[in-house]
Amino acid sequence: MIRRRFLATAGGLAALAARPGPARAYGDSFTAVGNTLDELRARGSAKVAWYTDFFPFSYQTADGWTGIDVDLARHVTAALGVSLQPFPFDAGETVEDDLRNVVWRGSLVDKAWANLMVHAPVDRALMARNDLVVLTGAYHVESLAVAIDPERVAGGDPSLSLLEGHRLAVEQGSIADSYLASTQGGRFAGSLTRHRRPEDAIAALRDGEADAVTGPRSQLEAWLGEARERFPLLEFPLPGLPVPRWPVGFAARINARDVATAVEEAVGSALNDGTVARIFAAHGVTHRAPEPA
Repeated sequence: MIRRRFLATAGGLAALAARPGPARAYGDSFTAVGNTLDELRARGSAKVAWYTDFFPFSYQTADGWTGIDVDLARHVTAALGVSLQPFPFDAGETVEDDLRNVVWRGSLVDKAWANLMVHAPVDRALMARNDLVVLTGAYHVESLAVAIDPERVAGGDPSLSLLEGHRLAVEQGSIADSYLASTQGGRFAGSLTRHRRPEDAIAALRDGEADAVTGPRSQLEAWLGEARERFPLLEFPLPGLPVPRWPVGFAARINARDVATAVEEAVGSALNDGTVARIFAAHGVTHRAPEPA
């Protein structure tokens, strides 16, 4: 899931405007999906969708669902004056599939849909292509980073040249995998070791089987934990990568625009009073706030 998630997010956004729009099926009617804020408050709850198996953002433990996105969903629904009704879902092939199946149309199997989806890329081109969705409430900026073993990777100006000749661990099929395998004529392709899960790539670094790991910064931080002091994180220009940084927020149905507005206000307040930063810190991740609109 995480592999597809970041491929669609970081790699796909730059190409959105150039691709033809998807065929749309509106279901029973334009208003068949979506609830206004008054309707949610009358019902007393809101269904919030988050990705399954998406550490550190949304994942299950013996005590139930937890993670950054889960905590943020709880905070936002409380600010809206409703209780949280969890709507976990497995990622589709693209983010657009997720927006369609979760937010603006619902599942073809059971017609289920959510009032909100968390961790949606807040991108104008994406929203233009999916005009039945409002993307709002950006709360964090994600990016690709590199965790290095300083005993094996020599210092110097942070750049791709720093990685040349080193064993590079990546999650198989991720944007980091695709980028490093193809950039600069495949310069790093022979140095890659591919792992099924991001935690396996981190384990290779810890165990001395890799000299560096490339992946989304938030995940690298969370999986490294206290070992972050041993394996510093670097960010430097990645030539040819279309979207090296991307904001994430919430998605709502277009006919629930008042819900989207309320979410934007709730997230803004949570950013200003430090709530979002505290949620990220509690899960071992450095929060990076989006630039003001």
